[in-house]
Amino acid sequence: MSQKMFVFLLFVTILFSSLKFEQVFCAKSVLFAQSEDYFQHTVRQGETVYSLSKMYGIPLEDIYHLNPKSEIGIKVGTQLKIPSKSDLFFYHIIQSKETLYSVSQKYRVKEEDILEVNPKLSIETFTTGKTICIPVSKRDTCINESQGVHMVKVALLLPFGLKDRTYKNIRGRHMLEYYEGLLVALRDIKANGISVSLQVFDIGSEISSLQSIFNNPCIQSVNLIIGGVTGKQIKLISDFSDKYNIPYVIPFTSKCDEPLFHSNTYQINTPQPYLYSRVSAAFCSKYKDANIIFYSPNFSGNKMDFVDIVQKDLKLREIAYKVIGDSNPAYSDVIKVLDGNKNNVFVLSDDGQDILAKLICLLKIKKESRTYFSISLFGYPAWQVYGMKQTSDFFRFNVVFYSIFYADFTSQKVKSFCNSYRYWYSKNLINSYPRYGMLGYDMGMFFIQLLNKYGISLAENINKSDYLGIQTSFYFERLNNYSGFINTNLYWVEFNKDFTISSHRILVK
Repeated sequence: MSQKMFVFLLFVTILFSSLKFEQVFCAKSVLFAQSEDYFQHTVRQGETVYSLSKMYGIPLEDIYHLNPKSEIGIKVGTQLKIPSKSDLFFYHIIQSKETLYSVSQKYRVKEEDILEVNPKLSIETFTTGKTICIPVSKRDTCINESQGVHMVKVALLLPFGLKDRTYKNIRGRHMLEYYEGLLVALRDIKANGISVSLQVFDIGSEISSLQSIFNNPCIQSVNLIIGGVTGKQIKLISDFSDKYNIPYVIPFTSKCDEPLFHSNTYQINTPQPYLYSRVSAAFCSKYKDANIIFYSPNFSGNKMDFVDIVQKDLKLREIAYKVIGDSNPAYSDVIKVLDGNKNNVFVLSDDGQDILAKLICLLKIKKESRTYFSISLFGYPAWQVYGMKQTSDFFRFNVVFYSIFYADFTSQKVKSFCNSYRYWYSKNLINSYPRYGMLGYDMGMFFIQLLNKYGISLAENINKSDYLGIQTSFYFERLNNYSGFINTNLYWVEFNKDFTISSHRILVK
């Protein structure tokens, strides 16, 4: 077993023992954790337990209680647990980019009151990592503190494969990568001064372990639940989230009906009927003046349901289209449907790589002839995986595809995430659609920061975030007045003739 997997197993085992964590981050095979009831102090030269108790205004007994070995003595470099609050003070560790003003606003305390209880504090000594006192009695109690959540408590329920020893298969690796991406998000969220309590549970592939997890008082008081893969798992978690009024994020599947019946659910992957209707509307608008050609060998393919919807919409709008339906289309079948006066847009009935390669081969023959035709290919989200190998063809034939998930690997923020992921885990993301590490990162960044700001008012403010994801952005709509939410964000990605890639979000009503 690798050292990193051992750390991961240890982490999950610890969480099953119901210990609570504030900031959690897995770095270079080392697990760092900070409880919501204490913070860590690294002993410096000349410090004693007595001097620390005076520095923090904490009774000696409280330090001894959290650090039993400290009664014998402490050494330089030792980490001691210090209670994070007393009757008079909160304690705050200054984060990168924080200022005295931002800290005062965070705790609703005047700047001069912070300086009063920290007599040695100044602009020069206000440095990252320094622990300062925040006076309790001076907090502005007129502000409604229930609006936001200072400590955002999150429960992650995924089938990591630890119980049935399937963690090495592709699903187990995807779940681990999602979790790793979420941890990278927690690191960035912590840098913004937000505290997070994360509980992680391996729920397996069945539902037998969920009830015992739900009986744990810790999970009954969380602010957010993420997880579930199978329909039965999602149903049970949805029922639980309704019972305890907890927002529940369905992270992966597009094939579930729970948002129809559970108002606390947030489905990330848009259900196909809603997705296809939006894509079809956008397609008809974009290509209303083009020569539209459906490439449907033997009138079959895994995207025929999408093709049927688009063709119906085209008929309603009185937009003409052509169909290639032979079982084994030849060059002659392609050339007879082309129009030299319009852009010729091919829509495939399958998102597989074989049918795409066959059509491109036929189009290359046409391109090499002396007759010029404007040709575009309209495709599917799975084409993102093929694009790595067929980039030149994508540019050559002006490929356009829709996707809920899209990462521009030339952008700085995507490069930054990939570099961070590679640094912490010494590996690259799995080449899949979507990239699960990016999913974990985007969902963590979006929901945790919103909960920190709006708390129990999340539903009313769900579309007020300015976060733009590295792979997934979010725009939520209710299915009806009593339902949960589905994410209707949609990307339109185009490989341009000038060898640039453009993408933009489409919100189709």
